[in-house]
Amino acid sequence: MFEAPPLQPTRSHVPPLDGLRGIAVLLVLWAHFPPDLGGNTIRVMNRIFQPGYLGVDIFFVLSGFLITRILLYGRFNNKPLSNFLIRRAFRIFPIYYLLILLLLFIEPGEYLFWCATYLSNFVFSFDLSPNPMRHTWSLCVEEHFYMVWPLLIHFAAVRWLRPTAIGIALLGIVLAILAALLSGVVPLDYLLYRGTPFRATSLALGGLFALYEPALGIGTRRPWAFAGAFFVPAVICALSAIGIGDPWLQSLKMIGFAFMSSAIFLAALGVGSLSPRLGAVLSGGALAYTGRISYGIYLYHFPIFYATGVLDHEAPAPWPMTLLAVALTFVVATSSFYLIEKPLLKYAARFR
Repeated sequence: MFEAPPLQPTRSHVPPLDGLRGIAVLLVLWAHFPPDLGGNTIRVMNRIFQPGYLGVDIFFVLSGFLITRILLYGRFNNKPLSNFLIRRAFRIFPIYYLLILLLLFIEPGEYLFWCATYLSNFVFSFDLSPNPMRHTWSLCVEEHFYMVWPLLIHFAAVRWLRPTAIGIALLGIVLAILAALLSGVVPLDYLLYRGTPFRATSLALGGLFALYEPALGIGTRRPWAFAGAFFVPAVICALSAIGIGDPWLQSLKMIGFAFMSSAIFLAALGVGSLSPRLGAVLSGGALAYTGRISYGIYLYHFPIFYATGVLDHEAPAPWPMTLLAVALTFVVATSSFYLIEKPLLKYAARFR
């Protein structure tokens, strides 16, 4: 019978996760390219791989894992919870609200209020009108999760931490199934995609991996065995979704992608032991750098794509404009990282 070792909180850096974060944000960029760009092959690949869905879900698992590690380390080393909250505020809020302030002058609208109050994921599930901040729904999901999760990690009895993470992950799955059953009464298709109660499954799975980190054996081949255990149900969900319409399709997608992104995350933890060359690609170079500035890339890309017409599906932008939008995204994200984010993070580091 499997018996997990006791918690051994650590803040040690896991280099392959930088590259995985880079892959996740590149998948999101790919998803927002004009659908006809690249012909039928790209359209088919989009349908099969669902790059945006997968990229965001990988972000959720990564975030759940990394934040839970930090919280556990703080708890076991008697650090006040306020230190974590202050550091997170410095990481997330400055450029987020700076962008909202900028758009208040460039593209004003009621949507900015919902973004500013971190409610856009619920509002945008029913209001489908275009705006340059529709992508902020995923940031809302994370913020809602971290209004509760730090309190649980910091104050709950240690013996209840793992069961709680499992319970939250399962609750999201159960709620997705219930939502599919109730869809005839209330249109819940988009809410299944953006709603915090459903997408919290992936965040909770990431937290669960942090709680079982000693058993995972980061840097060894062991994570690959766990990856297989998540890959199988992901494939089953994908096959089951064939021929099924919304909202059952959305429910199966939510469950399947939560397992798939978990499998990819676990594979990244053990990639170096199986392929040192691939591990080096994830741990350094352009991919890892992209991962380090991924928050800025994610935050800025959608308004830039919106302004340059890349998101206009009726008159899609040509390749040159799309490439210009991508280049501009990287320039803005890099400038933001070095001029705003990095100095603020340096200041916030005193609250460790």
